[in-house]
Amino acid sequence: MYNDLKRHDRIKLKIFVRDDIWDRVTEGGFTEASHITKTTNISWSHENLVNLFVRRLLNNSSVIEYYNLESESIVDDFDKQIDLLKRIFPDKVETGNNPETFRWMTNRIQDGSGKSAPRELIHLSEMIRQQQVNRIERGEEEPDGDLLFERSVFKPALREVSKVRYEQTFKAENASLSEYTDQLKGQKSEQTIDTLSNLWGTSPIEATSIVDRLVKAGFFERRDVKGEVTYWVPFIYRDALDLVQGKAVS
Repeated sequence: MYNDLKRHDRIKLKIFVRDDIWDRVTEGGFTEASHITKTTNISWSHENLVNLFVRRLLNNSSVIEYYNLESESIVDDFDKQIDLLKRIFPDKVETGNNPETFRWMTNRIQDGSGKSAPRELIHLSEMIRQQQVNRIERGEEEPDGDLLFERSVFKPALREVSKVRYEQTFKAENASLSEYTDQLKGQKSEQTIDTLSNLWGTSPIEATSIVDRLVKAGFFERRDVKGEVTYWVPFIYRDALDLVQGKAVS
């Protein structure tokens, strides 16, 4: 179809494929890939996600009126976009040595590849808004000053996003792996080949093969600290499986 449409001057076909799906399609060889002669990779940095979020926010006339904003000047100035985030969000979700709120959001939606997707950011934003609306409808205190959101609404919102990401995306796309990830429910968030082998009832060799597939699928992040290799479950999947912070011991 791609080749057939190339002969038309006024019709252009664009195919958008996630990196992990493209890797799956081309695994083992895909000769037809040579027909696709012009490609580009779309990556979402933290700054790109800030810009995406602010642009969506500026489509809300109530927000513009409430803060007396000039949309064009904010879109053209990244520093003003950061300033706007500071006006609507509390400084941090978690106190102590933790990132500021929007960085916390993008960190929490990363998968094992370290990538944050706009889909999860938008979903998290919607859930944060819903949690805040629920607080107001219950008659609880409204946020201080100009803030739109209380600190307490972020973690419950993340739980909802985690469940949807795990059930409707990860399990739907990795049905053969979900029988192993389901067994992690209530376990520690950092595992080794030995602990996973014991949990799954497999040999270390079999466990390694399964883990390699889970790393490729973005469920695990492989970490090597002073020669010790462990497998860390990113935050986006932890609430869905009720994982406990810490490292499992065999």
